[in-house]
Amino acid sequence: VWASGYTPKPDEDFDVELPCVSNDYLQTLGVPLVAGRYFNEGDSATSEKVAVVNEKFVQHFYMGDVRAALGHVLSRPNHSGTEATIVGVVRDVKHESVRDPAIATEYTLFTQAPKQAGLTLYVRTWQAPDAAANSIRAALSDIDTKLIVGNLRTLTDRKSTRLNSSHLGI
Repeated sequence: VWASGYTPKPDEDFDVELPCVSNDYLQTLGVPLVAGRYFNEGDSATSEKVAVVNEKFVQHFYMGDVRAALGHVLSRPNHSGTEATIVGVVRDVKHESVRDPAIATEYTLFTQAPKQAGLTLYVRTWQAPDAAANSIRAALSDIDTKLIVGNLRTLTDRKSTRLNSSHLGI
């Protein structure tokens, strides 16, 4: 990732996670906002491209100053159409492993991606998991009968699987 206002060190190799998400993703997962704003309905395919970054990202690129990060432009070198302006900073969360440290993350909007691909949906519901699964399948089928819903499971199951197998060599 290239970040305006930042000069990389020679031979610097720094990994940044780059998830494409929906407008309400961060709020749905309860990720606290530190500065700026979350994505909103005004952030669309035709509006200015925006990004929300986490504290680990700000630590590296902006010496931990969350206010200084706001308004800077990010892009991926050699990937046109990836320029986005930082509009918000959120707390660090772990996406893959609770045992590993948080990774610097730049969240961008799926609707603003240069090339859209498959989706992972996180749905907050008041229903029991089985009822919610049926409602989700029905809702997606109503949108397009050719949509395939695969690997549908609860967040509790996903966390349990990660805790029990991903870093234990199983």
